[in-house]
Amino acid sequence: MKPRLYLALAVLALAGGAFAQPKADPATQATRILEKVRKLDLLNQIVPVLLKPDQLQKLLTPIEKARQADKQLQAKELEEMKAMEARVDKAIDEANKKDLVPSRELLADLIKLFKKFELRRAAMVQEQTDKVFASVKEVLDEGQRKAATNSLDPSIGAQGKDLSKLTDDDKLRAWVRVVLMDPMTYDILKGLLKEKS
Repeated sequence: MKPRLYLALAVLALAGGAFAQPKADPATQATRILEKVRKLDLLNQIVPVLLKPDQLQKLLTPIEKARQADKQLQAKELEEMKAMEARVDKAIDEANKKDLVPSRELLADLIKLFKKFELRRAAMVQEQTDKVFASVKEVLDEGQRKAATNSLDPSIGAQGKDLSKLTDDDKLRAWVRVVLMDPMTYDILKGLLKEKS
């Protein structure tokens, strides 16, 4: 090869290296793979129910409403956290510069705030689960409800109840909460609808 050709190839190789995308860190790569595994697990719970396109469409609406309720709650929680941010920043600054521990009042206020978040979130999840559950009972036929009921390990939906006393509705409600209310499920159902339409 001629020297110019070597030079041109060397310049191209360097340029290619300059424009190469940085490799994602292991935690990012692991998260990406874990998301795929979760998607596969959700599909394992959804596909056996054999949802038809019209059923998928009918289920997407209450699930989207639940997603909107979650986003609204997140926005409200963010505003309440922002209201505390200056106090937290001041406490961090005082801890770093003056070796002062955060005040008991601040810590108590933070605990109270996060407890309020927990209770409010539990109420929102319960309300939205009830709505999606009602849609599932209406949209799915008996065989599909049975497939959904039997797709999860009963202990997942037990929530402290005696496993031998779980009703089919208890198990179906657990399927709604664990499977249909999962943040990834909406897009999975949309994908299934697209494939079946």
